[in-house]
Formats: sequence, C-alpha cells, structure tokens
Amino acid sequence: MASVEAADPIEASSLAPPSELDLSRIEELAATPLPVPKDIDISFFSHRTRKSTQLIGNRNENITLRARREWWGFDLIDTIYVTHIKVYAAGYEDNHELELSLIDSSSGRRVEESRRFNGESFSFEPKRFISGFGLRPSERLWKIADIKRIEISGIEQKYFSDVVNIFENISRERERIESSLKEYLEEAKESFLKTELNTKEIAEQAREIGENGNKIDELGKNIAELLESRDDIQKKIAIGASVEKEQNERVQAIDLNIAKLNGDRRTISTEISKREIELRELKSNINLFPTEIAGYVKQGTNNIRLYAGICVVPILIIGLVTNRLFSNSERLLNFFLENSKIGIIEFLISRAPYVIISASVLLVCYSILYRLISEIININRRRQDLYKISIIATDVSYASQDGMELSDDERYELRTQTKIEMLKEHLRHHMSEDYSYTPKKNYASRLLSILLKREHTHGEELAKDGETVN
Repeated sequence: MASVEAADPIEASSLAPPSELDLSRIEELAATPLPVPKDIDISFFSHRTRKSTQLIGNRNENITLRARREWWGFDLIDTIYVTHIKVYAAGYEDNHELELSLIDSSSGRRVEESRRFNGESFSFEPKRFISGFGLRPSERLWKIADIKRIEISGIEQKYFSDVVNIFENISRERERIESSLKEYLEEAKESFLKTELNTKEIAEQAREIGENGNKIDELGKNIAELLESRDDIQKKIAIGASVEKEQNERVQAIDLNIAKLNGDRRTISTEISKREIELRELKSNINLFPTEIAGYVKQGTNNIRLYAGICVVPILIIGLVTNRLFSNSERLLNFFLENSKIGIIEFLISRAPYVIISASVLLVCYSILYRLISEIININRRRQDLYKISIIATDVSYASQDGMELSDDERYELRTQTKIEMLKEHLRHHMSEDYSYTPKKNYASRLLSILLKREHTHGEELAKDGETVN
C-alpha cells in the first residue's frame, strides 16, 4: 500500500503545468481607466441662438420655454455617445409624457422613446452615438407647463480610440494565452502516457506487497508478544517511578519547610534587632521628654494649618473689596469728567454709606487676619522654644552622664530633674516658682551623693594598687 500511495504525487506532478500563466498583462489592461461620461454643454451644439438650444445646461431660472405639442430639434456639431438626457420641467403631472426621437449613427435606425414625468424631470438613457435629437413635450389644455433646463451627459467620439486599443490588446493577450494552453495540453498528454507506465509498475509492486504480507503478519504476532512484555515492564517501572516521585516530593517538602523555618528565623532575628534599637530610642526619648510634649507640638502644627486655612477667607474678602474700590474710583473719575455740573460734595455724601460699609468690612477682615497671624506666630515661637529645650536637655543629660556608672533609675531621675528645671524656667509664668521635683532627695543632694560614691570607689582602687606594689 505504501508504494501505491507514493505513486499519486508522481502522477499529480506529471500533470502539473511546467510554469504558471502570466496574467499580469490582463490585470494591467483591466485596470486601464475607461472614459467617463461628462456634461455636454451648449458649446457642443449648433444653432445656439434658438430658444430651445439655450435650454442646454441652463442655470437661469428666468429663461424657460412654453411647452407645446411640437418637435424641438437639437443638432450636435460632432457625433457623441450620449448616455443620459434629463429634461427639467414645471407644471406637469405624473401622467404626462415627453417624446424623444433620434437616429443611431452606428446603425442608421431611428429610435423613438417616451418617458413619464417623475415630479421633477423627464429622464432618458439613449446610450448611442448620435449627431442630434428631437424632443416633443405634451401640451396641457387648461394649465401652463414650462421647460426649464436640459442636461445631457456623454462621451466624445475621440475618447473611444483608447477603448479600441484596450480591446485590441486584450485580443492579442487572449491569443497568447490560447497558445500557452495548447502547450500545456501537449505536456498533459505526455504525462498521461507516463502515468500508464507508472500504473503497471504499481501493479507489480502491489503483487510483491501481497507476498510479503504473510511475513508481516508473522512479524506482527511476534511484535504483539513483545509489546505485552514491554507493557508489563512499563507498569513495573511506572510503579517504581511513582514511589520514587512520592519520596522526592516528601524530601522537597521537608527541604522547603527547613528553608522556610530558617528564613523565618532570620526574619525574626532581624525584626528583634530592629525592635531592640527602636525600644532603646523610645526609652531614651521617654526618659528625656514625655509623649505629651510631642503631642503638644503636633497639635500646634495642626492649629497653624487650621488658622492658615481660615486666613484665606479674610484675604479674599480684602482683595475683592479693594479691587471693587479701585474699579469704582475709575468710574467716579469718568463720571465727573462726563457730568461736570454735578457738585462733588453732594455726590460724596451720597457715596458715604458705601465707603463706610467697605471700610468697616476691611477693618473687620484686617482685625481677624491680624489675630490669626499673631496666633500662628505665637504657636510657632512656642514650638521653637520646646525644640530648643529638647536639644539643650539632651546635650546636658548625655554630657552629665559621661563617665558615670549610673543605673536606669538614677538616669531617669536625673534626666527628669533636668527636664523639670528647664520646663519650670520656660513655664515660670504658668507654674509656681516654689515647685520642685523630689522623688527621693533634692537635686543637689542627689548629685553630691553620686560624686561622693565615685570618689570612694576611686580611693579603694588606689589602695588596692598600693598594696599590689608593696
């Protein structure tokens, strides 16, 4: 069967033409533009002085011709292929007709047609070569009908030479294609003879295939037995692979858990280190300055923003009133220049209420703005004073602790005492001057005891050094 199937493409290739037909020339000729109908105006007609001829392409509504039951002749200077004749009229109804008479220049036969009125015009499509034509309108008995304009479309005879050339070229291309097809037919006959020879060879190969079929059946049985053995082995391999895959998945899951735990441990260690640093900073800040002062500073910032927002309203009112006063002053000057007879005192008295109200509005807005800005400045000054106290207290506390072995409670009490003394000085207008912070001892006695303890420790170290030398 394989040899039979292999013979088919040989037969198909022998019947295929050696080369494709070149149709590009036909496409070029088909793409050649044909002459397009255009408007035929009065310049193409003779007897242009006739009233009927003047209706050709007429655009003047005053020039019309009364419709009567008689023929109007229109003679062309040259023969033209007329495609469309449209006669515009007024006063007709749908049942009225217009007759057209012409002689076909190619056959010499007379052609007569009639068209009904379509509500606007009578339309004809002669599509013939003519040298002239005649029109006869129908006459109405009790009403007047007028012919207003005649439009004609067509192609001049000189443009048809291009069309003739196109048809001649197409005829030559047709002869060339016919000759090419004859060559393809001869080649097809030769391919058919080759196909018959190939058919005989295919028959002989089919007989050989039949003889080898029995051998193939025996080999097929052997292959089936081997396939069964292979399937059993593959099943055993698949079972072993699945077991190995499960073990590998368990190992990977354990490795992932270990890696995750190690990562969590590193993350926790890093987080603990950061939190310890933050805890030390918070303890330092808490021991030096309480969080209430930070909240006080934050509330001062919010108050500054609130007052600044409120300041916008009086500023806008002041700007608007000031602009209004300046613009009215210009109008007042123009008014006096135009009306010089009016007394200035009477006019000023009449404008006094407006000026008083405007001045009052400006004064009130200025007072509000002044109070708000003063409050913003005071809040900002108090914030700066607290910042100064914070900086000084920090420097003093750390400088005083340098070289001293103090416990956390001692550091806290000393820092708190320093803070209270500085805040007491800053808030002396709000607190009693007799107030003092004494959790266990006063500030001076506490410092004195620390210094005595430090001297006692230093003396013991000197005594030990002397005994060691002796």
